[in-house]
Amino acid sequence: MTKDGGRTWAQVANLTAQYGKIDFADQQTGWLTDTSGSLQATADGGRTWTSLSVGTR
Repeated sequence: MTKDGGRTWAQVANLTAQYGKIDFADQQTGWLTDTSGSLQATADGGRTWTSLSVGTR
């Protein structure tokens, strides 16, 4: 979690997966992917994350 635009970060959870990409639209709304292709979203600046269902063809 960051409160200063990414200059410093604090750990808020013990994550066991390896994450690939993380992107934020604003200070609260963000998404991340892990190396298995799972997608997660946050609406509270990264304090909590929710798994999203992603369809494939």
